[in-house]
Amino acid sequence: MKELEASLLFLMEVLSKHKFEAIFGFSQGALLAEQVASMLERPELYPSFFDVCKVLPEPLRFVVAVSGFLARGECSSWETSPSIDSLQDSTLFIETPVLHVIGRTDVIVVRERSEVLINFSKNSRIEEHAGGHAIPTRPRWRKFFAAFFRNPFGHITSPSIPTLQTDVHTGFLPRDNSLVIGKTLPALYTDSTDDDSSSAPSTPDSLPMAVLENPVELMTLPSAWNSSKNGDSSPGEPRLHFEDESGIGYIDA
Repeated sequence: MKELEASLLFLMEVLSKHKFEAIFGFSQGALLAEQVASMLERPELYPSFFDVCKVLPEPLRFVVAVSGFLARGECSSWETSPSIDSLQDSTLFIETPVLHVIGRTDVIVVRERSEVLINFSKNSRIEEHAGGHAIPTRPRWRKFFAAFFRNPFGHITSPSIPTLQTDVHTGFLPRDNSLVIGKTLPALYTDSTDDDSSSAPSTPDSLPMAVLENPVELMTLPSAWNSSKNGDSSPGEPRLHFEDESGIGYIDA
């Protein structure tokens, strides 16, 4: 954990000198991004980390966590399943909007671990790609990320593969915790750039406002579909053929 503390101290020093509105993190980087967002929301709980800061950094506007997992509290253990009480620990929840991207075939950070992280995100968007422990790079994902970074709180078409299945539950979370993909990310801050026509970056300097509601079609996260390789594959995200229980197939393209 000394390495983690050293990394957090370094990041806090950087954030105090330069203004950033968001962090994109993959795997352990996603762990750090979520941890930083949490600390910036409650700096009074981490005085030793903010002693290095000449100016207190502002909370992040949003975070992108790809193959993310939690590294704080009881829920950070990989050896035991978190209890229902621990999943309701109010000190672990964060307000900072988070885009969670998970890999359907990720065997390093399995979905159950990412679900624990998602559980503590009060404002989140969930997307899922067909590959494993990697950042998705297919054309539709590049298009999605480009649109998301221009307007993270806009109505952006989901790049995830839809499913015909409903009422699917996996992992540690209670059944009444509905995980859906493609839901527009709610914003805690708004300014003139938060509209669909904007292409410029924005900052978190505006006043807080109520969570924005922008309803979109919601899709329940799928369980494990029958899958087999079909055609060419690329490192990190194989080209897969998905087939539901009715024998209807889809190709990840």
